[in-house]
Amino acid sequence: MCRMVNVSMQHGTSGVSANACGYLGFILGPVFHRYPEGYRFAKLACDLVEKNSFIASRAKVYTSMGLVAVWTQPITSTIEFIRAAFRTAIETGDLTFACYNMTHVLAPLLMRNDPLDAVWRESERGLDFVRKARFRDITDSIVIQQRLVATMQGRTATFSTFSDAQFDEAAFEAQLTADRMSSVVCAYWIIKLQARFLAGEYVAALAAAEQAKPLLGAMVGQIPLLDYFYYTPR
Repeated sequence: MCRMVNVSMQHGTSGVSANACGYLGFILGPVFHRYPEGYRFAKLACDLVEKNSFIASRAKVYTSMGLVAVWTQPITSTIEFIRAAFRTAIETGDLTFACYNMTHVLAPLLMRNDPLDAVWRESERGLDFVRKARFRDITDSIVIQQRLVATMQGRTATFSTFSDAQFDEAAFEAQLTADRMSSVVCAYWIIKLQARFLAGEYVAALAAAEQAKPLLGAMVGQIPLLDYFYYTPR
C-alpha cells in the first residue's frame, strides 16, 4: 500500500490511488496504532473519488472508510459509510463489494446495541441478497452472525448450542475447511467463543478461542477481533 501511494504521489492519481489511500488508512490504525492518521488517509481516499469522479473505485473506498471510521468516529458513522458503500456498489455493478457490505454492517449494528429484531431483519435482507449472488463465503458469514442473534433471542434449541430446526452446528463446522475464507472461519469461532462464554460454557468457549487463534490475522481491523480479546482470558 505504501508503494502504491508513493507511485501515485510521483506520477499522478487514479481510482486505484484512492483505493491505496483507503486501505493504507485501514492498516495504519489496527496494525500500527496510528488511528488519526489512518482516518485522514481514508478521508483523503473519499475526497479523491469525489473530486475526480473515480466512480468505479467509490464502493471500495467507502468500504475502507467504513472499516477505518469505527476506531475514531461514532459507530453510526461507520454504519452510514457501509450503507453508502453498498448503494454505490449496486449503482456501479460492483457485486463483490455489495456482498461484502451486507455482512460488514451487522457487527457495528450489534456494537451500537440496536434491537436484536432489527439486526435479524437486516441479516435476512443481506442473506437474501448474497444467496442470489451465489457468494458462498459471505452467505456463511451472515449465517454465522445470525447464530449469535438467534442464541440471544432464545431461538436455538438451548442457550448452549447454535442448532435449531434449520441449522445443524456440527454439520456447519465440518464444512469450515482450509479452502474457505480465513476471515469467515475465524469469525465463526469468535462468535462461538462469545456465545459459549455468555452461556457459562467456559470450556467450550476456550476451545473455540483456540480454533480462532491461528486465524486472527485475517480479522485485523474488524470488530470481531475486539470480541476475541474481550472474551479470552490472558
